[in-house]
Amino acid sequence: MDVFITGVSSGIGRELAKFLIKEGHVVWGVARRREELEKLSSEIKSGNFFYNVCNVSDKAAVRQVVSEMRRKNFLPDAVVLNAAAFKEDTRPEFSETIFEEVFKTNVFGATTLVEEFIGDFLKRKSGQFLAISSVSAFRPDFMRVSYSSSKTALAMAFRGLALHYRRESIFFKIIYFGPVATPMSVHVKRDDSGNIISQKFFVAGPEDAAMFIAGALKSKKTEYYFPFFSTALFRLINFLPDSIFVLISKALKN
Repeated sequence: MDVFITGVSSGIGRELAKFLIKEGHVVWGVARRREELEKLSSEIKSGNFFYNVCNVSDKAAVRQVVSEMRRKNFLPDAVVLNAAAFKEDTRPEFSETIFEEVFKTNVFGATTLVEEFIGDFLKRKSGQFLAISSVSAFRPDFMRVSYSSSKTALAMAFRGLALHYRRESIFFKIIYFGPVATPMSVHVKRDDSGNIISQKFFVAGPEDAAMFIAGALKSKKTEYYFPFFSTALFRLINFLPDSIFVLISKALKN
């Protein structure tokens, strides 16, 4: 399988690229940080890994990457939309600028790639897009209102696209992740250098998350939740008012 992945420089995207290469697949990844991409390439040491420096919020840059892929006859079987922005946007006051930046990455960075590949997938009569969402899509975040709302928008867009293309053999899949130990996680402890030194019992590792994504790529289901315990608990208490949920969330973070 040929797989295109956004956000491969760290966290889940990085581990997914490594796992898929080990499984014998071909991976083309993009991320913003050249140094981290080069480190990943050196670690993988495979002729089946290709990469570009690209910020998915930049439509022109995304289209340049897609053009290069076409020149090299790389048409992915699956597109994993993993890149995400996770920024505080309410301190000291609400920032519409940050809100827009987050949406450009989390929503439009994904839909740009859908637009780029959907025509090719329809001609081929196969293909899948897998969006990395979050259980934050179901609850507001008072520190990062853009993150939760962008994940809601992305999930709803994919649900609509799944309905629209359901007879075309094109799959639009969503994974709602609970806490995973990634660089942007708030459920871990870090040392002075920012390295993760411990994590809560309900927090999954990025390697496990990557294996879960790889399994989802082989399935025909369109919605997934991971890790089981935290996402199941999250859905069970979804009836609670936001004000009560915030108190529970703060307690878990502490």
